[in-house]
Amino acid sequence: MGWKVDIEKQRGTEFWTNVYYVDTEAITGAVPVANAIVEAERAITSDLVTFTKYRISDIDPETELYVTQVLNLMGERHNETHMLPLFNVLRVDMSTATGRPSRKYLRGVLCEADIEFNDILIGPQGVFDVAYCQALEAIPELVDVDDQPFTAINAKSTVGMRQLRRGSRRTPVLP
Repeated sequence: MGWKVDIEKQRGTEFWTNVYYVDTEAITGAVPVANAIVEAERAITSDLVTFTKYRISDIDPETELYVTQVLNLMGERHNETHMLPLFNVLRVDMSTATGRPSRKYLRGVLCEADIEFNDILIGPQGVFDVAYCQALEAIPELVDVDDQPFTAINAKSTVGMRQLRRGSRRTPVLP
């Protein structure tokens, strides 16, 4: 059975999430997978960003089966330079055997020292690859929305730009 994992982060008054899908028999089996994903994200996220909570829910619109875990943990990556604005993202492509790749737009990851013009430097790129991409590749339960396993996970070598979200809502995303 497939489960949706929504991980909520906060910086100042802004909240955002990243969504992942996992394939485990029971919702309790998705908890350690969600914790592993959180740790992979925290490893590359600025220590100025708070991981507020995650929610694991079923993907059946007819039911309301979910678990919410309060985290209140900071990212683990400390940098001496300023974090880039949240619309500057690290784009990660997650390929499957067929169909389009899934994409993650990771905010609160990049700082001034990580980039030169629009390119992510080799040192930080290696950190993102090992701490996030390879960590996610090692989670066999991680799948795309169509329940397909990933064949490769790669971070793009240029800074992406992505609107935080439409509207001006500055409240938590997860209830």
